[in-house]
Amino acid sequence: MSDQELKQEKKRVVVFSGSACSDGQIQALGRELGSELARKGYVVVNGGGPGLMNEVLKGAKSSGGRTFSVQLNKHEREQSPFSDDSVSFTRLRPRQDEMLTHGDAFIALPGGIGTLYEVLEIMALKNTGELEKTPLILLSDHYLPFLEWMNDHKKKGMVPSMWERYYRYAPDIASCIRYLEENL
Repeated sequence: MSDQELKQEKKRVVVFSGSACSDGQIQALGRELGSELARKGYVVVNGGGPGLMNEVLKGAKSSGGRTFSVQLNKHEREQSPFSDDSVSFTRLRPRQDEMLTHGDAFIALPGGIGTLYEVLEIMALKNTGELEKTPLILLSDHYLPFLEWMNDHKKKGMVPSMWERYYRYAPDIASCIRYLEENL
């Protein structure tokens, strides 16, 4: 599938997640999300790396879905074998810009610094009106401490009062998919 063909797909969901994850429950969540997105006909897009990214793509492929990776080439990073097609970058900023072009919606699974960076970038772009209508879903209780932190900063006037409109929290895959279907 060419980049141009991918951009013409009706529904592309970018899934942000960690490149490392040893928690079996979180890995299963990633595979299940990828599988459910594929069953619903979405093209699953992510960073194509190892860890949870690999699990999401693996789940999508196991259900016959289409996958695409926007990879960051680092000498120590193994790339997922479950991507139908990919583009590669040597620097993070251009890779992130490309990732945004592939998202009709964004879902964030648990992750570390990179995943939080991606979530905050989407929120910042929503704050400036650049991605106002593109859904962002934070999946799992992993995000509850982050949401508490943001609410605390809202009380202190450091976060916009309407920041809750920038995302939707989903405690499970069923509510995540329901919100996605209602907003795409």
